[in-house]
Amino acid sequence: MSNTPTITFSQDKKGKRVIACDGYEYHLNKSCSKVKYWRCKNRLCAAVIHTDINDQFKVRKGDRANHLSSPEHIEILSFKSNIKQRVVTEATPSGRIYDE
Repeated sequence: MSNTPTITFSQDKKGKRVIACDGYEYHLNKSCSKVKYWRCKNRLCAAVIHTDINDQFKVRKGDRANHLSSPEHIEILSFKSNIKQRVVTEATPSGRIYDE
């Protein structure tokens, strides 16, 4: 399984979990007892990712040729999610967290 993509989890601005994979963003579309189905953020795109219930990658399907990836957006999303998590969990003042 050397071609297994690296997926990272983050939160969107509404606090929902999203997957970042190869510069594309996927939102949870459906969750069953054994599999979670993630759909590309671009609704015109047919790309989907399946993970097991423990968020381990299973399969990627569909073609992403109809739009470009946005690694900058993924990086910003991850940065915001990390700051929000630190503000909630640490006693450090918010201003100091932003400066770091």
